[in-house]
Amino acid sequence: MKFFWLRGRLYEGVLPQMFASFEKLAALKLDCSCLKKDPINSFAHTLNLVYLNLCRAYDGEQLTFRAGWFPKLSSLALVDMECLNSIEIEEGAMKVLHTLEIVGLKSLKIVPRGIKHIKTLQKMVLTDMRKEFMDRLHADDSDIVEHIPDIQSFDSFDSEAVKKMVLLPHLAKKYGTGWWELC
Repeated sequence: MKFFWLRGRLYEGVLPQMFASFEKLAALKLDCSCLKKDPINSFAHTLNLVYLNLCRAYDGEQLTFRAGWFPKLSSLALVDMECLNSIEIEEGAMKVLHTLEIVGLKSLKIVPRGIKHIKTLQKMVLTDMRKEFMDRLHADDSDIVEHIPDIQSFDSFDSEAVKKMVLLPHLAKKYGTGWWELC
């Protein structure tokens, strides 16, 4: 299996055991899963994962990416997780990450410090983020993202900015142009 998309609430907010057999999975999207426990640890064994999208998937406050996890991950999208207020990224995690999307994480107030360790990061897209987060990004936390050549930020109600935005063109090319609207 190369691509797996699961939409809907998971029983008791826990990932099913079947995820343990997804070693060859290349793309994973969880949508509206209402997970209670940090799901990142559950995907750490998925060494071939290139794309990960967590959209309203987790109800907890912190996500943790440990060193050595996700060695092939190129694109990460964290979308609309209301309670998420902390993202920990250890040095050596997601060594080849190219694109990071952070969308509507209203409880996230500071830029995750570990982003500075991801030297391969070429694009960061920030959508519908708190003013406090954006202020820190441009001031106190600017050193964390100074190595990223393309940082885009906008509010989804800004139709002109949305029109200019092309989200993950390599996936649109592969899966068709409207797949991302399901996020």
